[in-house]
Amino acid sequence: MDKHFKKIARVEGLLEMSPDDERFRALVLSNEKVFPPTLEAEEEAAELKRVAFASYADATTPEEFSAAQVQNEAFIAKLKLVEEQQGVFDEVTWCLDAAVMAENMELRAKTPNMRKAGQWKIARLHAKERLSEYEQHEAEAASEAAAEKKRKRSSNANTTAAVSLDPSQPGLEFISVLKRALTLLIIMHTSPYAIGNP
Repeated sequence: MDKHFKKIARVEGLLEMSPDDERFRALVLSNEKVFPPTLEAEEEAAELKRVAFASYADATTPEEFSAAQVQNEAFIAKLKLVEEQQGVFDEVTWCLDAAVMAENMELRAKTPNMRKAGQWKIARLHAKERLSEYEQHEAEAASEAAAEKKRKRSSNANTTAAVSLDPSQPGLEFISVLKRALTLLIIMHTSPYAIGNP
């Protein structure tokens, strides 16, 4: 490999990585699509924690402390699910990034190893496939947000235009009178019968 890419690999740890490493083998052994935890799941965990701590703060008897502990265990169980889902998502995205860098590094080396580059390519494509539904969902959400932003801009422009054409607006009546007065002054000044004209 070129010295430049050896330096990059050393920084990123890619020289020590292999497509045969356990985490990359685990990546390609599963076809499960991955997503990060939803906002609703994170909010539910936060609410369970709030309820558990509120119950503990209000408890004064062993029975009430036991009830608070049950609520706390529900929070812990939910938090564990959220963290596990986030962990799987982070692992697949990390594998994708690592495979992309390792494949590019191998192909741009002075004497590339096509078999090894091909193994990295397989890992890259597999990680990409496992993230495909999430990426599609994100693209659709971004498209919907852009369309909504465009609709709001259009609505605001139409509202502004409607207001500017409304003669009932008090400020606009003054402007209309001022325009007529200026027009009259111009006519008087340019008329051959205006005072001061020969």
